[in-house]
This record gives sequence, structure tokens and C-alpha cells, in this order.
Amino acid sequence: KNQYNNLDVAKAPSLVEMAEAAGYDTAWLSNQVKYGAWDTPITVIASEANHQSWINHNSGASSATNYYDLKLVDELKGLGEKGNMLVVIHSMGSHNSYDQRYPMEFAKFSSKNDLGKYENSILYTDYVLGQIYTSLKQMPNFQCLVYFSYHSDDVKNGLGHNASRFSWPMTHIPAFICFSEDYSSKRREVLDQLKKAKDEPFTNDLMFELMLGLMGIKSKEFYSSTNDIGSLEYDANKDRFKTMYGKHSITEE
Repeated sequence: KNQYNNLDVAKAPSLVEMAEAAGYDTAWLSNQVKYGAWDTPITVIASEANHQSWINHNSGASSATNYYDLKLVDELKGLGEKGNMLVVIHSMGSHNSYDQRYPMEFAKFSSKNDLGKYENSILYTDYVLGQIYTSLKQMPNFQCLVYFSYHSDDVKNGLGHNASRFSWPMTHIPAFICFSEDYSSKRREVLDQLKKAKDEPFTNDLMFELMLGLMGIKSKEFYSSTNDIGSLEYDANKDRFKTMYGKHSITEE
């Protein structure tokens, strides 16, 4: 389900379900709460995974954690060697309160205001991602690492990511993909297309199509090449892209 189709949410498969239907083993590793004010719908998707690890034992309207995100690297290593596998790592990242997201040795920027604390949390996230990538590269079957945020925060204006106080900085998210040499040699056309489209508009509800394309899963019913930024048929027309559940066109910014 995305902002550009008419699929009934109840009938729309998740990425985890599509991967399993195609023969992939699946895992979900999370540092966010399993049951809470904002998390339960995500947990429904995660519950489809064959292997699950929830290291955050809080619940309800809580943003507290028991571990920093680096603990997820240990959970990743604990999966062992598998065949075709989709692993989802759901980090806490830079969710507020920002100063709770990183150990003190990553307090490199001023902690007197939220912006400095936010920058420290980003610095720590960079470190964690580096550790994840290092671990993955040691796995002989590693193909690619896809990273993206599902929202940003309007830190400078003190708005966080509260949708009721929507602002455009909340929509500006990072995303990148690291490929193995094996994948790069076998799917060169995908890499070339992604490099070509790196500055094109993209909304992260289209990560479904991108991931299906990367995993070689094509479904006439649920996959649309025009929504796959890794496809030559990707529709990059800026006028069609929306945010806030289709309420705002990105051309409004």
C-alpha cells in the first residue's frame, strides 16, 4: 500500500510477506517498543518474520530504551549464516529525547540545546551503521544493505516529527544502498539506474517496490516498475509525489 495506489490496506501484503512467499527466510531486529501508542501496527508486520528479536522491553507511549542501537549488531551476528534472507533492522535512531540515544563518548557537539544533541545522535547512528556494514561484509552471502529513515525531525523549530504540526523538514530523509561485489557484477543495470536516479524525487512508501526489485521478486498484482527507483521505467515526474498520506504534493514546498 502506498499513496499512489488504491489497494485496501487489509489486503495489501507487507514486504516481509512478499519475501517469504518468494522463498526468503526473514528476520526482524528491533530497538523500538513492541506494543505502544505508535508501534503496534509495525509489530503486526514484524510478527510475520520467521526470526524476531525485541531488545526494547518498554511499552506504551514510551521512547525509553534498555540498550543503545549498537546492541542490534550483536543480534545480527546471532542470526548465523542463512541462505536467501531479508533482515529488517529497526533502530531507535534519533527519536527524542535525543540525549538518550547515544553513549557519552559520542557527545562531540554541544549538549546545551536539542540541535547539538540531535547531531550527537546522528554521529552515533553513523557509527552503528558502520558496524552493521562491517558485520554484513563478513557474511559470504551478503548482497546489499539498504538504509533509510522513515521521517526526519524539524529540530531547529522545535517541532520534532509531530504530524499535527507538519513542516517540510520532517520529510527530508537520508537513504543509501551498499552493494556487494557479487551483486554489483550480476545486476549492473540496477546500480547504473540508481546512480542515474540519485537526485530524483522519492517517497519512502515506495521502498516496497525498490526492495522487490533488488530481491528479484516481480509480482504482476503488487509490483509496479514505475514506482521502483531501481527500474528503467521509474516515473520521476515530480508532480505526482505526495506526503502526509497524500495530503500534500511535494511541489508545494
